[in-house]
Amino acid sequence: MRVNAIVKTKAESGADYTSFEIPESVPYHVAALFEPFGVSVHAASCVRMVGDSVAIVGSGPIGLFCVALAKVMGATTVFATDVSDYRLSLAKTAGADYVLNPNKADVVSIQ
Repeated sequence: MRVNAIVKTKAESGADYTSFEIPESVPYHVAALFEPFGVSVHAASCVRMVGDSVAIVGSGPIGLFCVALAKVMGATTVFATDVSDYRLSLAKTAGADYVLNPNKADVVSIQ
């Protein structure tokens, strides 16, 4: 039996929640990424990135998706911050040009 995904939305219809059936071909570990990826797409679509430098504050799941999306959407330079060196290594793998740990460097004054 497949479980429906339930997502909180602000739909024009006024509905607070919507659901959809997860297709049999989509494993649960992939379906679990629908929501954080959707949040990242929404965030990335709110700004123009082509030819710009972009800073992603926080390299958790949503931040990592934002790093990859920024590169795909044409950002020339992507900075990623996090206090976890492990997450910063993931941000580098996702496409960040520079990774910065605010516990180890003053990320505001770096040029």
